[in-house]
Amino acid sequence: MSKIERFKLGKGVTSKIPGTEYEFTRKYLEVEVKLPEQLTEEGFHEAVLKAEYLLDQHIQPTETEAIPKLDIAEIQSLPWTSYQTKQACTRPDEAGWIWSDPSRHEEGKMEVVKNLNAAIERAPKHKLQLGDMIYTWSGPKEDPTLFISRRPASKKA
Repeated sequence: MSKIERFKLGKGVTSKIPGTEYEFTRKYLEVEVKLPEQLTEEGFHEAVLKAEYLLDQHIQPTETEAIPKLDIAEIQSLPWTSYQTKQACTRPDEAGWIWSDPSRHEEGKMEVVKNLNAAIERAPKHKLQLGDMIYTWSGPKEDPTLFISRRPASKKA
């Protein structure tokens, strides 16, 4: 008959990232328990329960902040500047940029820019897709978040 000298017990939790369709985060913890020489079956079950309790105390669903709710129409109404013409964008699917600093925008647009920045911050790889557009930060090396850029998610043939 073999003797159990130690055991490992692991627990994990997977949580969906709010605001995404197929993005998840995972947290996993594992403990290894060395058992005493003269261990009864009851003692073994007690050790397993204690290890499980310990893991349960430390493993909680991963905390992820929800991406703020954004109104695409409000985002399109921001003063986007076209990369090509250096003038105001004339089409809702035109690539362009705006200042990322909310204070550089008029009063009614500041909250929209603030929420868009927060959403980009929380988006995977800081690339946020809303509808047919992708929003990211851009700027020089010394200030890579100076602007919010938008571009179509896919090129039309």
